[in-house]
Amino acid sequence: MLARLGIDASGFDEERQGFCFDLQRSSTLWSVNEASTRSALIDSLLTEIVSPSMRLQLLDGMLQIVGADGHVSRAEAELVRRAAARWIRGLAH
Repeated sequence: MLARLGIDASGFDEERQGFCFDLQRSSTLWSVNEASTRSALIDSLLTEIVSPSMRLQLLDGMLQIVGADGHVSRAEAELVRRAAARWIRGLAH
């Protein structure tokens, strides 16, 4: 999947680390009370992906990763739901 996106493993690791750092920095508490902060951050990060083809490829990759262990957690389902709602809506031009 990385090759299709034009990203090498090192670049992916760098982006993943940046993403994790952004999540940590945005909120020190990950309780239910922080859900709105987390949702706003996730929406903000998803908005940064503007290419329709990149959105579809990433959504496909997310689905493959989420389904890899045969179990979909609430957090995984919520992330995929948010990405699909935001990205697919933008495809109907």
